[in-house]
Amino acid sequence: MHRYLPLALLALAAACGSSDADADAAPEATPAVVDSARPREQAIRAFQAQSGPAPAGLRGLPAPSADTLVARFASAVARGDTAALAGMVMDQGEFAHFFYAGSPQSLPPYELPPEIMWLQLSQQSERGFRRLMDRFGGKDVVGAQGWACAREERQGTDRVWSGCTLRVRGETAPVPVFGGIWEHGGAYKFVSYANDL
Repeated sequence: MHRYLPLALLALAAACGSSDADADAAPEATPAVVDSARPREQAIRAFQAQSGPAPAGLRGLPAPSADTLVARFASAVARGDTAALAGMVMDQGEFAHFFYAGSPQSLPPYELPPEIMWLQLSQQSERGFRRLMDRFGGKDVVGAQGWACAREERQGTDRVWSGCTLRVRGETAPVPVFGGIWEHGGAYKFVSYANDL
């Protein structure tokens, strides 16, 4: 084994060393310009095309007011009605055509691409939905105290309420069970079911 050690060291030295001739012969590296970022409007158009035609308005089960939306939500949770709950939350087409362009996360300094923002939003909503149904599905969740949201902001012609909590029967403090309320064209839906249950 020791007789191969000098040969291995010699091979290693030859591989690591370079002569001046080798250095002169090597071409200089040219910096490559990779433009992986699409312009914002192009990214929006591409995501909208992927999400289907623009809906005429909010689809599924939008409500005429935030109070009605929350009341329907509480009733659907109490019934364990997952189909009704799915119709009360923003879908991909609504996000692509109505919500994304006015969202602060789509604008500088964030400029989150629509597909990434939708992926994050939908995954958080799915996790929150599972938690919601595991903890409260089939139970009468809302008492007479109702609900409240900490913040309201304008996003273009839309309004979004965030930091929302619901007074839940049997809980000592208000519970964040959905990720915000969105008003578009006089109709109301949940932004997501993201929560920390």
